Amino acid sequence: MTETLETTKLFPEEIGVFRYHTKGHALDEIFYCVRALSAGHPFEAARDRLYARLAAMKRKVDKYEPLLDTECGEVHEDAELAASADRPYEVWLDMEGPNIEAADDGAHVFRSFLEQQPSKLHRRAISYVISTVGLLITKIGMESFPSVSERAIGQLAALVEQDASPVTAGQLIQIASLFIYAVHCNGIVGEADVCSVQQQQAVRALVSVFGAYLRPIVIRLDEVRSWIQGTSPVPRVVSRVLPAICVLCEWFSCPLASAIYRTMPSIEALPLSIVDIDTWHFLAKIANELMRWQDTNMLAKIENGGASNKSFILPELAYMSSFSSVFPAFPRILHCTLPATDSVEELIPLHVRLAQLLLAAEYLDGSDMSCFFFCEKTGKFTRSERVDGEHGEHSAVSSNQHNEETENSFSPLTREELLEREIRKHEQLLVVKPLYVVIDTNAFIDQLEAIQKIQQCERFRLLIPTTVMEELMELQHGEITNTRAEAATAGARQAMVWLREQTRQKCPRMFTLTMRGRRVPIAVVREESADDREMVSSHILCVDQSSV
Repeated sequence: MTETLETTKLFPEEIGVFRYHTKGHALDEIFYCVRALSAGHPFEAARDRLYARLAAMKRKVDKYEPLLDTECGEVHEDAELAASADRPYEVWLDMEGPNIEAADDGAHVFRSFLEQQPSKLHRRAISYVISTVGLLITKIGMESFPSVSERAIGQLAALVEQDASPVTAGQLIQIASLFIYAVHCNGIVGEADVCSVQQQQAVRALVSVFGAYLRPIVIRLDEVRSWIQGTSPVPRVVSRVLPAICVLCEWFSCPLASAIYRTMPSIEALPLSIVDIDTWHFLAKIANELMRWQDTNMLAKIENGGASNKSFILPELAYMSSFSSVFPAFPRILHCTLPATDSVEELIPLHVRLAQLLLAAEYLDGSDMSCFFFCEKTGKFTRSERVDGEHGEHSAVSSNQHNEETENSFSPLTREELLEREIRKHEQLLVVKPLYVVIDTNAFIDQLEAIQKIQQCERFRLLIPTTVMEELMELQHGEITNTRAEAATAGARQAMVWLREQTRQKCPRMFTLTMRGRRVPIAVVREESADDREMVSSHILCVDQSSV
């Protein structure tokens, strides 16, 4: 018995099959025009209407471009100023660990997208996405494609990440379908084994959209177990991208589609500076996590037939039936084996979709893609290294190199690879490796525990200026009075006790910084004798008597 999963379970936004929104949203109209043209017998009357709507959207984006230039102007001006001043690009690199903190202007632009009003971002993102598809379909104005497509993907990634975004699961499916149509309409008739330049751009744009949809799941990968067990609700940002992800997984798993991307020299995402979208890295991380839970029978598994105990039809695949030549008139039936848990009935939509995503990853591994594969040695999915070449990014790893690449690290991108990628993106690069930490008086008083942790981790060397030493010695006796005198005195005393202990232990990672900038071992902190205190008090007494 085959079950059609309820729309309300799978689509919180209540998307219906073949539902046309009476509001007349531009995305709806363009989608149905594309759907009419992608049918087995195209309805050619829709072509003129489609081109008219795409032209109108291009004019709208042309008006948006100066506004975005103005809003992002400060970031771009700073970047241009740095380039004109011949200043190096700074990358702060931790001495240990995989993290790189780069002063990337694009990150600030993406953050500004995230902070925009949801309705405003939704309006602009949809316009830019449609305009990008229009450039790919009409091939008119392709000189603006790099700029428009980058802003389209960047705003789309921010749109799906906003929790209060008005974008719906249905609209995300429609966006995916538009890029799928752009791929197929740019094929060379009669040359199935040849991929045109325009079609390559369309595939890379589609891969970028796929990565933008996967991004919310990657960010929350640690929560997957709680989702599939039902111990915590699935975030809205995840539930609304899953149907569109399943549509794209179905496309990537289709032999007709794989025949297209197999002929391409590169199936990487478009080069983006606004947001980092590494689609195959995202897919590898998600697939590895899902595989872990499927192996422990906590996640549903899609079978070929016999061993399954349930059969389902995903509404999004029914929604896309007869679209292009990839989706059949009757949607594919998924035969699943569900985990034996009490709450599985309520979680069936989530389990089926995640199982569909893992199944697509397995199919891509079997399609001999150069950028994504399953490593037999590590037992994990991974992506191959990307190298900038004459035609953009392409895989530099052959099948003989796969095992060598993954022997030392299962992570698709290591710290060194991230650094190499930053070097390739910028002609001048200044790598900053923090080694010394200079601590001031306030830090000793307010954050002594944090300083102790820094010293214990033995990753940095602590520099203590002599002026800080003097201030702490004065503060511990309460000789500097202010509104926080009592707390400052107590903090200074604790700091001095700890510093004297480090002095006695001759800590090799702590130094005193003199007024002339010399670094000397920390050996100047000492207990003040009673004679010293008496001498100071006598000096004050003499001053007081002389003034009388």
